[in-house]
Amino acid sequence: MMGFFLETPGVAVSRVLRDGLVGAMYQPQRAYTREDAYVCTFLYVLICYACYFVGRATVYRQLSLKRSTYIHAGVVATVCTLQGVYWYLEAFRRFPPSGLADVGPQLDRAMREPSWMGMHCTTYYAAYCIADLSMGLILYPKHMSVLEGWIHHTLYTWLMHWLTINVRGPGLYCCFLPLELPTALRAYGQLHPRLRSDFGFGVTFGLTRVALNAVLLVSIYLYCDVRTSWKIAALILSLHLYWFTLWVSKYGSKSFREPHALKPHSR
Repeated sequence: MMGFFLETPGVAVSRVLRDGLVGAMYQPQRAYTREDAYVCTFLYVLICYACYFVGRATVYRQLSLKRSTYIHAGVVATVCTLQGVYWYLEAFRRFPPSGLADVGPQLDRAMREPSWMGMHCTTYYAAYCIADLSMGLILYPKHMSVLEGWIHHTLYTWLMHWLTINVRGPGLYCCFLPLELPTALRAYGQLHPRLRSDFGFGVTFGLTRVALNAVLLVSIYLYCDVRTSWKIAALILSLHLYWFTLWVSKYGSKSFREPHALKPHSR
């Protein structure tokens, strides 16, 4: 730890970028450290700030303050979804299951592996939560909801830190990354009203944040030796079920009777 603080910021950042970016795509030369995770979090916070302010000053200059809150949410959700797909491909390449019954145990091996890619994923999402909370406190406090904003972001910042620093298995979070697909659809629907589809959002939410979340919960409960993990997965699933119930009560019945009846509109 002291060696990290004795380094100049430039040396520390260049070391993490060199080892981290290479380690995320290829076999790493060394395992990541606590200091690496802190540096990555700081860099990703700056990137989240840049995404918002650059987007606000250029492409989304005419956007209302409320809808502008979805700028970095769309970017983060898209990146996380793509990271999740890549993580699954890499997981099954490195730990190929011998059959359907072997998928759970092999997935558990991949989830518990302390990888650079997993560290990038968790620190990136933690940085987004920190950036959104700080900007929400200063720029758009009226548009930060209690549950989806303050509680959700605070909980996930702690969860990302716990997975990255304490459990040393951020892959446990990576298997949940495809669950960010509905968030990307929602964000782009807010930024570009013509792309909004309440029906498409609800269906992808049900498939990823309810169905896939339930499958992962069962897998974690059966195979993961970190017993706290399945309880966290169950808590996340209960939150997603609550949100899905709200969608069904508001849009569900009408959507399935008339999928095209819900015209895109801005809030």
